[in-house]
Amino acid sequence: MQKYSHHAYRTVVLVLSLVTGVFFSALSVFAQRPPITLTPNHFDITAYPGEHVSLKTEFRNGTDATLSVHVTSEDFWPNGEEGGVALGRTEDTSFSLKNWVRPSMADQRVGPGETLPLDVSIQIPPNAEPGSRWGALLVTTDPTPGTEGKLVRTLITATLLLRVPGESSEEIVVESFSVSGVSQIAKAIPVVFTARFRNAGQVHLKPRGTITVRNMLGSEVAKATLPEENALPGTVRKVQAIIDDHDGWIGPYTATLEATYGQSNRTISARARFWVIPGQTAGIAALVTLGVLATGIILRRRSTPKEMTM
Repeated sequence: MQKYSHHAYRTVVLVLSLVTGVFFSALSVFAQRPPITLTPNHFDITAYPGEHVSLKTEFRNGTDATLSVHVTSEDFWPNGEEGGVALGRTEDTSFSLKNWVRPSMADQRVGPGETLPLDVSIQIPPNAEPGSRWGALLVTTDPTPGTEGKLVRTLITATLLLRVPGESSEEIVVESFSVSGVSQIAKAIPVVFTARFRNAGQVHLKPRGTITVRNMLGSEVAKATLPEENALPGTVRKVQAIIDDHDGWIGPYTATLEATYGQSNRTISARARFWVIPGQTAGIAALVTLGVLATGIILRRRSTPKEMTM
C-alpha cells in the first residue's frame, strides 16, 4: 500500500474545503467569493486502458464584469480526514491523473452573466494499471479590482476520480467508532456518531450503511443512515451521522455501525457504548431511580439461595 508523507509534497498551490454530501466537490476563492459556478464540479468515472472519455461542465460568470479565465489540469492530495484536499505537484505519480486530462481550451473571456461550456477529454493509456487515479480541473481568472482597491483572483475547481478496472485490492477498515453522548445532554444538543474509515486498498471506496441505537434492554430506539463519502487509498476519512430526536433517552445505550463497500459488497461493523444523562433535574432524578432499581435487582439475585444437588 502506498502512503503519503510530508516529503511527497513539492509544491502546494492551495488547500480547499469540500462541499458536504460528496467527496471532492470543491470551491475556493482568494479573498471574497464572487458569484461564479462550475457545474458539475465533481466526476466519478470508470474507464478501461486505451479508452477515451469526454466530460462536459459549464463555467458561469455571475459577476458584472468580463472575466479572463484560464483552464488547466492539476493533481490533488488528501489533506486531513474531513475531505480537505491540497492542489499541487508531487513526486508520487501512482495516483496522478493530471497528464491524462486535456481541457478543450486554455484561455477564454466570459462576459457578465454568460455561461462558457468546457469540454474535457481524458485519454487512458493502453498500459494503465488497475486502480484509482484522481486530479482536478482548475479554472482561474485574471486579477480584477476588489474591495479597498485590492486585486482579486478567483479559482474554482471540478474534481475528477477515475477507476481503471482490473485486479486491484478493495479494503476498508474501521479505524474508530465513537459517540458524543457520554456526558450531560440537553434537548437542543444532537447525538453525534463519528466513524473513521481507513482505505487499505488501491481503489477509492464509499462505505454505505446504517447506525442502529439500542437501549439496555436491547430494543431499537433509533437508526441513522451513514453519509456516503469517498475514502482514497492510503487515507482515513471521517464520517459523521446525527440523531436529533433523543427525547426520553436515559441510561446506557449501544450504537452498532453496519456498512458495506466495494463491488463485492464486503461488510464491516463496529460497536460503541455510551450513556445519556439528561440535563433537566427530573431526568437526573429518573436516572438515579433507574440506578437504584438496577442495584436492587442485582442484590436480590445475589441473596437468593441456590439449590444444592448431589
